[in-house]
Amino acid sequence: MNKFIYKNAANAVSVLRILLSLSLLTAVFDSPQFYVLYLLTGLSDIFDGIIARKTGTQSVFGARLDSIGDIIFLICAGIKVLPFVLAAAGCFEYVLAAVSGIVRITAYAVSFFRQGKFCPLHIILNKLTGLLIFITVLLFASFPLLITVCCVSAVISSADELIKTSKSVGYTSDGKDK
Repeated sequence: MNKFIYKNAANAVSVLRILLSLSLLTAVFDSPQFYVLYLLTGLSDIFDGIIARKTGTQSVFGARLDSIGDIIFLICAGIKVLPFVLAAAGCFEYVLAAVSGIVRITAYAVSFFRQGKFCPLHIILNKLTGLLIFITVLLFASFPLLITVCCVSAVISSADELIKTSKSVGYTSDGKDK
């Protein structure tokens, strides 16, 4: 395999995720086009990391590109999906979402003041909540209770991150002390 392609395959998948995320904005929510783009975008998020680890090409640039891709995907998917989720949510879900947001922002602020930089943790509860949110977008029309489950999961994972951030003596992205 061409050395350049081998070395940059994971980053190429991350760039593809960014392009797929932006293309979500052109799709009508709940259409086949939207779901195909959404699934491809989610799969690309999984495969960029796998490719980087398997090829030994993990890098700071790749990690940042992955985070940028995650943020762009979140924004683009949110623009398309949020109006429908909000219409299906009740007061309880709004309160849970607000609590989760406040706790998450507090965790980020604590990590920033303790570590001097933005330090989101890649801990298991955050990953599980992200997966649950991804699946909920696909299924909430049939299973509206998933919105509540997502909100509860988000509160728990946000609280876990705040606790780990508050107790840590040094930063590692997996939430373990140095």
